[in-house]
Amino acid sequence: LKPVEENQLKSTVLIALSRFEEENKLSSEQDKIIKINRKYQYNFTKKKLYYVDKEIIFGKKEKEFINLLVQNLDDIVPSRQIIMHIWKDENVSFPTLRSLIRRTREKIPDDVIEFFVEGYKFNSKLKEDEKR
Repeated sequence: LKPVEENQLKSTVLIALSRFEEENKLSSEQDKIIKINRKYQYNFTKKKLYYVDKEIIFGKKEKEFINLLVQNLDDIVPSRQIIMHIWKDENVSFPTLRSLIRRTREKIPDDVIEFFVEGYKFNSKLKEDEKR
């Protein structure tokens, strides 16, 4: 081992620490964002839905519900799977799920959460686009 001056060691460690912090800052800023359609985009990292670049504010369970639907975009997610995902081991009834869905739909300007006998889906196609 070579003798090392304390000041030189300190500055080398500070430079390395600064580089490490900068790299971590950049990777955390690179959120995974998908554009759902011309009005909606979703940030998977922050679990946030945006309507025309404005964040829609959801409660904790509403956020989990939207996240699950967007992960399965345009696919029907069974009601039972939604309940298991959001409430884990809690014993929850279908009226509780319907209440969550009603509250969530009230916050979204378009009718993009669709109901099917099997479950629900987030439809990426807007109604007005389908008419064109």
